[in-house]
Amino acid sequence: FPAIGFYRFALDPNAPIPETFASICARTSPEEARSLTLYLGSLFDYTFPREQYLYLHGQGNDGKSRIIEAGEVMFQDQGYATMGADDLGDSHSTSGLEGVRLLTFPDIKKPGLPSSGIFKQLTGDDTMTINPKGQPRRNIKLNCKVIISSNNEPKLDGSRADRRRLVYVRLEKFAGGADHAFKERCKEQANQWAQYCYAQYLTW
Repeated sequence: FPAIGFYRFALDPNAPIPETFASICARTSPEEARSLTLYLGSLFDYTFPREQYLYLHGQGNDGKSRIIEAGEVMFQDQGYATMGADDLGDSHSTSGLEGVRLLTFPDIKKPGLPSSGIFKQLTGDDTMTINPKGQPRRNIKLNCKVIISSNNEPKLDGSRADRRRLVYVRLEKFAGGADHAFKERCKEQANQWAQYCYAQYLTW
């Protein structure tokens, strides 16, 4: 089996989509569901460029949090971090990015974040200077890819380069009745999501 970080995947390109992931993909367009699948799969390819980021947009009860929670399960052993928009301006906060593969920004209320210089540095540069408390400043290698979730549409500066970097997925509210076990099922199936998305990514 190919080793990907701490994973060993027995990949089957014909394996069915996990039930919980299928439910979330049904809340967006087929094109955006495909983008979501391939982006999550690309997280396991450390040679793939990091400039693109995933922006999840919806008004609640739509699966944004479930995607982020599944990502946390996938990367809990090989580098996961979560930040707020204001943390990027704090060199002490960014010291937590060392060794991180997946960085999430949940419930962002600053939709212009992706156009900020520090965000572009985070997703576009190979290294970043950090300032850990009680230690000298130093450079670290950046390996992280980014997922943002927000109730607001992204606000970009209008440049074509900015728009190329955005992988946008809009999720609609869940139309069915209450499913109180859905959150836990998503976490339980997170590694199935990883296997499915990575197999689809390799096929692509």
